[in-house]
Amino acid sequence: MTTTPKILFIRPRYGSALTRLTHMNTEPLDLEYLSAVANQHHCEWKIHDPAVDGESFHKVFKLFQPDILAITGYYPAKDRMLEHARFAKSKRPDIITIIGGVHAELNATDFYDNTIDLIVHSGGALTFSAILQAILNNQSINETNGTCVRQPNSQWLNMPVVPLDPNQLPRPDRSHFYRYRRKFTWLYHGPVALVKTAYGCPFQCSFCYCRLLNNGLYTTRNVDDVVDEIASIDNPLIWITDDSFLLDMARIRTFATALQARKLTRQFIIYSRAGFIAQHPEVVPLLKQMGVINVIIGLESTDERTLTAFNKSTSMDENEACVRLLYEHTIECTGLFIMPVDATHAGFRHLQRWITHVGLRLYTVSIFTPFPGTTEFADYQDKLTTHDCRKWDLLHLVLTPSHMSRAMFYLRMGWVHGRMVVGNVKLKRYYFH
Repeated sequence: MTTTPKILFIRPRYGSALTRLTHMNTEPLDLEYLSAVANQHHCEWKIHDPAVDGESFHKVFKLFQPDILAITGYYPAKDRMLEHARFAKSKRPDIITIIGGVHAELNATDFYDNTIDLIVHSGGALTFSAILQAILNNQSINETNGTCVRQPNSQWLNMPVVPLDPNQLPRPDRSHFYRYRRKFTWLYHGPVALVKTAYGCPFQCSFCYCRLLNNGLYTTRNVDDVVDEIASIDNPLIWITDDSFLLDMARIRTFATALQARKLTRQFIIYSRAGFIAQHPEVVPLLKQMGVINVIIGLESTDERTLTAFNKSTSMDENEACVRLLYEHTIECTGLFIMPVDATHAGFRHLQRWITHVGLRLYTVSIFTPFPGTTEFADYQDKLTTHDCRKWDLLHLVLTPSHMSRAMFYLRMGWVHGRMVVGNVKLKRYYFH
């Protein structure tokens, strides 16, 4: 390529009307990392994020005329990602099409298509930097580690894995976030900027996709670098999107000390496991001091047997202790539950009674969904009732309920969530005012 390439980054809009009822729209942090890499290589780029920019992909493509199309997305976006790549090749056969993101990392074969040139399976932004370097040096991209490469005979070559060292990543380019800041919200919070301080998860919850990412490794960023990034973000609310931010008391104390030394007054939303908070109650006043206003907890179930089946390594007593500790220090708790497809009417009632018992105000209940790439997917593959990837949004049944009709299962789900919505009118007014 004789000229500096123009790069169009895409986060496709996908899902059903039910998906879009969720009160969440987050900044595309992964694409902002790629944008920073493009800056390093002096490339012109644009992020197309239809959920916030309201533009059609076809129009953006026609006006921008990219040389490289880089698309990322979760499993529900798979078909839309392929549609975009096929359209791009039909209009510009010489365009380089690159697929990346969470689903591609574990399921690259889903994108073995003659309109795809490269699939990034590891290394993330570091692999993307190597791809750009090869293009700018007029070298072949067919030997880029961290990718699956389509060969001239339409076969695919799986290149070696690239370890992700998060301390080598550039600072994300947040110009897209600032442009559409007020559209990036979560529940009653917003605007919310995202920061990631670690990749992967050291735990082995059977249902979890995240534990398989980053080659199954848990790697962390330097705390001082994280705090420097937070200081540079012009937004009062930060969502730390690590799968579990609370894993190491020493690292948490270092983080809190660094925030205090910099006199940074931010509010934070974080993820944690209930067991850590229950076993380290001293962390809760420290979180309050840091500015944490909401801790998202994977409570998963109100049944000990289900927790054991999920390999959660957390007990019901720890779940309850965690919620109570957070409320005692006026930190909001958002509980995440998974409703198995063999749930009974009594199971739904037990969940609601437990939520009422502990006074949990914010929660979501997902429908158990086996994701491609996990061990559980193989166990349930023959029982799937749909192969429509859009239904893998944790809001739709992809398996047949064991003890009630599908309509009744959805009715039960709606009742549980409806009680929360009605019960949180005052909380909503508090956040909006």
